[in-house]
Amino acid sequence: MNNSALLLEKGDTPCAELPPGKSDWQGLIALEIEAPVGTGPRARNLPQDVLTVRDLFNRVSPARSGPLPLLKMTDRFDEELLEAIYRFQGRWLRYYGGLIQPGGRTMDLLNFGDQLPLVSKLFRRDPVLESILVESRFGDFGRHIGKVQTALFILEGVSVDSKELGMEEYGPSTVDAILAYKRKHRILSAASHSEEGEYFSRFTVVALDAEMARYELLPDPRPARNTFAWTTSRGR
Repeated sequence: MNNSALLLEKGDTPCAELPPGKSDWQGLIALEIEAPVGTGPRARNLPQDVLTVRDLFNRVSPARSGPLPLLKMTDRFDEELLEAIYRFQGRWLRYYGGLIQPGGRTMDLLNFGDQLPLVSKLFRRDPVLESILVESRFGDFGRHIGKVQTALFILEGVSVDSKELGMEEYGPSTVDAILAYKRKHRILSAASHSEEGEYFSRFTVVALDAEMARYELLPDPRPARNTFAWTTSRGR
């Protein structure tokens, strides 16, 4: 076996240190591929698998080596997708094989990247949002709920009930907003194989965090402040 084949064997295989379960870890359903996606003789690049991989990459923030701009949602494997694979594997696996195996470490990280720290300015270093063991449920209160409400307003244009906003409460209108977001991003409950808005786990937070990180990289649409005029007016 040559060195490149050996690297391929070791680089993207199941890893005990990563979440072992696919259908029941943290009550989530992972997206799967049927055959290898990438470059090399083992790659099959089935159209649905390519779409799945593109979808997963588009959920990864640029701060975590996700694509910027987002990948085109096409079922064809191309250089754009290969570059995204190289970048992601190189950072998180120290591996540049360019091949994603079903059940391999790259798929684990793409599906369960919530082991990585949050990166958006809005969410990072929040102890509740950073915890993979905490689920927020209907009726909960807290600053972390307010941050999620803010993210939904910024990213989805969703306005929740003013009472819920003021109390930072996970109330009925916030439930509806979370349910709509989970449907959009296919974040499902393993128990019922359906969407549930009565709770959200850190997997939902990770999806919001990735989008918020992209949003925070955009240029500020507000006009630049005229510092001189502001200073002189303050001095009068």
